[in-house]
Amino acid sequence: MPSRGEPSAESGRSCFLAVLAVLVIVGLASCRSASPGDTRAEVSSSLTPGAPGSTPIAASSSWAAEGSRLKQFKSDRNSQAGTSSLPGNSGPWAYESKPVDITGPGNYVFDFGPIDPQYESAVTSVASFDWPSDMQFRLSPLSAPEIKQINGGSYFEVTFGVTQFISAYPSMTGWIY
Repeated sequence: MPSRGEPSAESGRSCFLAVLAVLVIVGLASCRSASPGDTRAEVSSSLTPGAPGSTPIAASSSWAAEGSRLKQFKSDRNSQAGTSSLPGNSGPWAYESKPVDITGPGNYVFDFGPIDPQYESAVTSVASFDWPSDMQFRLSPLSAPEIKQINGGSYFEVTFGVTQFISAYPSMTGWIY
């Protein structure tokens, strides 16, 4: 039993799960409206996140390279002594979503991929999401990741709710890892 003031292994796991839950809640990516009969959103050049004239983070080359950083993070974490991998989420994979126009509050479906065939079994309710920091709304997951076939490829599909909406975000993408 740990002495008073020292965290236990259980509190460490609880802290990790709390951080993971926060990452899941703050997510976004390539999506479409989740209404029955919906179609994928068209990009509108009149939508601009952040300051006028600024380039959206999701359109930057550093955001496109975010997958490499996330894969390295997972690899480093899984190689640390005393850490355990999360079932189904330990592989070195990270997938960007297809671009989605976030135009207001509502439900949006994000498609992350295409998934490499060796990681198709990685679908799990334990996943993390990475979103551009310049989005001006809150994203909350409404479903667990599911594998869907789109144009001959496999994608993780997740529905997110957009609330606390302030500003639109054209062609927004996110990462699942």
